[in-house]
Amino acid sequence: MDRSVRVQIELFNSFGAKLIALLRAYLDESGMHANPGVVVVGGAITTANSWEQFSANCQPFLKKHGLSFFGTSDFFGSHGDFDGWPWPKKEAFLKTFMDIINRPKKVIIAHGMRLSDFEAIRTEFPKIRITPYKYCLEKCLADISQWARSKRRIEPIAVLIESGNKTESQTVRIWREATDSEWLREKYKLASITVMPKQLPTGEYIYPFIVADIVSNSLYKHHKAVLDSISDTVKVENTLLPLLKPKEQFGYMDTPESMRRWFEIARENKEYLEQVGENI
Repeated sequence: MDRSVRVQIELFNSFGAKLIALLRAYLDESGMHANPGVVVVGGAITTANSWEQFSANCQPFLKKHGLSFFGTSDFFGSHGDFDGWPWPKKEAFLKTFMDIINRPKKVIIAHGMRLSDFEAIRTEFPKIRITPYKYCLEKCLADISQWARSKRRIEPIAVLIESGNKTESQTVRIWREATDSEWLREKYKLASITVMPKQLPTGEYIYPFIVADIVSNSLYKHHKAVLDSISDTVKVENTLLPLLKPKEQFGYMDTPESMRRWFEIARENKEYLEQVGENI
């Protein structure tokens, strides 16, 4: 049994884990709209100091180009502040911007699936009521825990999730309840979980969510193109995936076999089914 499966089993058997502090993981989703075909939750982990330095570098660079924030969909779709930008201008912008993105040494965490695979497998387990979003989020949390433990990190990890998904409140409640125990927080290195908008009421932007958006959006676009038989290669004009340079990476697209194994583990854990499955 591989390590990620063992971590998942332990998470289910202890009913969860909770999340993060000196290390921070920022997560976002892509594909939670009508008929997406693919759903992805992804982001990155690095130290709090690295994220703060990233924000300090990102804000003035964006301001210099007349931008308050960066959204991957807006960039490629030429929406909002990117309206009217020709590709040569975008290419010149990316040359420096992606250097800022890649400067922090970070670990990329992402999980996604083809919805057709997920729905087909879910019919085999009718008592497990779980959304694609929550499935991907839980797999990301298990990978974050696996990474922290495999690297023998002593710091707790704070997980921050961009708000906006309609199922997030249930997911956050479940994971908070799951890690009220101090020994569980220490075991899984997951200390806190926070759902927050990319822009605070004060007007301040949370710039690390840019990285989470790039990860989730890039993986979504790539795998959606493969699903639609548009292309099995990645072009910079369509996604920033080729320009990402993580220190390490975990997850990405789940196979039907890995999804079925997850459902089997959930089914075997009666406490998880009773407390979680019926409420999602």
